[in-house]
Amino acid sequence: MTTPISETLRSRVTVPRLDLDWSGALAKISEAETYLVATVSPAGRPHAVPVLAVWVTDTLVFNTEVSARKARHLVQNPAVAVSVAGEKYDFTIEGTAEQLVDTAALQAVADAFPRKYAWWHPQVIDGHFVADDPGIIRAVYAIHPEQIFGFGKTKGFSATRWRFPTVL
Repeated sequence: MTTPISETLRSRVTVPRLDLDWSGALAKISEAETYLVATVSPAGRPHAVPVLAVWVTDTLVFNTEVSARKARHLVQNPAVAVSVAGEKYDFTIEGTAEQLVDTAALQAVADAFPRKYAWWHPQVIDGHFVADDPGIIRAVYAIHPEQIFGFGKTKGFSATRWRFPTVL
């Protein structure tokens, strides 16, 4: 992953920066238990649901049933926002979601989930990401961040934006 550009947020006043650098923010994002994924329907209606996610190969990855509303939305519009709440910091990831179909990438994700969530053991069978229940095929999405906002919740308001340069 390209190291993002760290920026101070500004409105009418300059907002103090977080007391975290990018590596600290990434650690907080990675260790979160749940993530709130927001998608947009073809009619423009927002939809937000909690998901489990892991950080694999420099990207946040989540999965869902292929027939779920968020999966249907992402087929039409890959724009996504992910909120990550924490005790001292909150984060919002804005970017695009890409469905992973490469078997090796799916296997890396399947291997990562039980390291974080010891109770869940997805598998890759015949090129499909499968939940513990046999036959339930799930779609796996990698979030490619465009920007991530971090917000401090102690000692007054603080915030930092990390922008990810677009590679052409």
